[in-house]
Amino acid sequence: MNVLRFKASPVQYGIMVLGLLLLAPAAGFVLQEPWALSLWPWAERELTYVLLGSIVAATAAGLGRVGVAAEWGGLAAGALSVVMTATGAAYFLFQMPVHKSQPDVRLHAWAALSIALIGALLFVWSQRRPPESDSSPTPPPVLISYGVFVVLLSFAGMALIMRVSGILPWRLRAGFSSVLLGWIFVGNAFYFFYALIFPHWRNARAQLWSLLVFVLVMLPFYAAYAVEAFSIPRARTLSLAASLVAMIYSAALAACYLWPSRSAPPPGDGTDAAPE
Repeated sequence: MNVLRFKASPVQYGIMVLGLLLLAPAAGFVLQEPWALSLWPWAERELTYVLLGSIVAATAAGLGRVGVAAEWGGLAAGALSVVMTATGAAYFLFQMPVHKSQPDVRLHAWAALSIALIGALLFVWSQRRPPESDSSPTPPPVLISYGVFVVLLSFAGMALIMRVSGILPWRLRAGFSSVLLGWIFVGNAFYFFYALIFPHWRNARAQLWSLLVFVLVMLPFYAAYAVEAFSIPRARTLSLAASLVAMIYSAALAACYLWPSRSAPPPGDGTDAAPE
């Protein structure tokens, strides 16, 4: 793409600006800035904050792709993910009783509900947009990988919601964090699920950018933790190894299919728009 000739609609610029704004909380979580940590209801361990920062950075990357390429299917997938995550989080937070020994999470609950409503509006709006001219199918290896991601994220998310121990390679400081992280995992499963039920390449590229950025942010911190944790006798080595393999595979998949010669539609494809 010729940057000097790049033209976009006001909506695209707005989405790109939103993606840039999300980089602030992403960096705040990773660097453990107090203002960013206050966005999470409970005090947590360093790696939990890095995980949150990586997820926010991945969201920003997906928005960036949508804004640049006007791939509204990617926006619909992300909005669906936000709706599922924020709705589940809001429901859980509203159900929590108020105790003096626990922080008041009502503000977080209302914020989650507001985010869910915004996500729903974005989903409806993006679904009403006319489909892009690129109707080329999603490559089978990407579809298969996304199917595996949906299963794994759904399983891990539900287990975290039920507060099953051993899902994450590290122990959470606050037990309630497990539920919110579980809803984040479930929401991410829907991010990839959308690309499965609408298997056009235009609906699957934003997820690859999200994967790549997530791994780039998370992997250095995770690798440093893994080196230390593998030397601990009772460390969660299976979860550590599985997560490390998943991140390496995700980065390889994204790098392979985001390479310009692979990400472009084949000649002659995508000339006729197909319905979503």
